[in-house]
Amino acid sequence: MIIISRVAETSKVKKSAQPINALIVVDVQNCFINGNLSLLKASAGQNGAEVILIINNLIRTIPFDVIVYTQDWHPWNHISFFENLHVRRQYLAVKQQFKTKLFFDMNRLSLFWFITILIIKTIIISKVAETSKVKKSAQSVNALIVVDVQNCFINGNLSLLKASAGQDGAEVIPIINNLIRTIPFDVIVYTQDWHPSNHISFFENLHFRRQYLAGNQNRTIKVFDTVKYLGPKYKTKQVLWPVHCIQETEDAALHKDLDVISSSNRVIHIRKGTDPDIDNYSAFVHNQGIKNSELNKKLKEQNVTQVFIVGLATDYCVASTALDAFNLNYRTYIVQDATRDLGMFVFYSGQ
Repeated sequence: MIIISRVAETSKVKKSAQPINALIVVDVQNCFINGNLSLLKASAGQNGAEVILIINNLIRTIPFDVIVYTQDWHPWNHISFFENLHVRRQYLAVKQQFKTKLFFDMNRLSLFWFITILIIKTIIISKVAETSKVKKSAQSVNALIVVDVQNCFINGNLSLLKASAGQDGAEVIPIINNLIRTIPFDVIVYTQDWHPSNHISFFENLHFRRQYLAGNQNRTIKVFDTVKYLGPKYKTKQVLWPVHCIQETEDAALHKDLDVISSSNRVIHIRKGTDPDIDNYSAFVHNQGIKNSELNKKLKEQNVTQVFIVGLATDYCVASTALDAFNLNYRTYIVQDATRDLGMFVFYSGQ
């Protein structure tokens, strides 16, 4: 990850006590670089040795208070070794003679998939453009994507404070403003939910659409339930939200304290969920991949290679945007400190 400089400086976004910063260097071992578990042999085909120059640069240039080095350090009879399976078959929880494949772990598969795609980083970033030149390669072009920092999600119908996680969406604003003011992003994107009043996502519109429900159309359905519609235009799964972010209302406006850069060639505005018959969590693609927004085209026009995603809410629009950015071959980061959750953790990728 080639994105860090002046940790002590940028961690003062809030005027709190001086942070004490640790760098944790995880398992930079021969095994994962040129040994049995070399990353070059894995499906991504990446070269683990490439991180060494970058990590060395961090150690030499940033005054971390603590540096931690971790190592895998197994005994020869360790439970994780495929070669030791025959010694442990008697303890398997399912049919003991089934054919077992190397690297198969269904219980953790979804977790690995999520982490691999989202590459989550805490906010210890400054001068992205400068530090991304650790290797003298082609210049990275960096975009900040500010997702849905709207009144609705801060103090409106879908305020995060009312959700199960009980988080305050307004807390991201000073952090995002600090990023905008201190880091020379090449492109800044602002997204907004921007729904017509008859939008498919509104629980209040369910009575207009019951005829398109899959299954028993007369069943009891509550706000926040997920339903499947078979029409009128698309087959789609849909969470039924309270009315929110109706076009041209104060509820849908970007929060007044958010730094919104005046229109320029480096600023892009994306409005999502404008089609009444399909929802749009991702800034790139409508749910179920039915239609694309203009965002990918606009980023490609500016030769963007890396995207840093912030805003609301992590488990819906932020995560969906990140998944689609990754699938569209952008190097993708979520700035964890600059996001907040609903706590429901269901997300959709259009890809």
